[in-house]
Amino acid sequence: MNQTQKIEEVGYLVKIKNINKRKFSNEKDEYLFVTVIDTDKVNTKNLIFTEREIRLAESRTRRLDKNKQ
Repeated sequence: MNQTQKIEEVGYLVKIKNINKRKFSNEKDEYLFVTVIDTDKVNTKNLIFTEREIRLAESRTRRLDKNKQ
């Protein structure tokens, strides 16, 4: 993804509770919800992550930022 357009920080993560009966052993009580909008602002996706998945994504992002310098 080679974009010259400046990427802005927009939005926030929202903590949501899992109110459904737990069906899987690895289900969590809470998730982080985010809506992603593409650059032409037409398509959106709603996604949920665990706290651990967010920490891993942040770690990957920091490593990429360090490699760019």
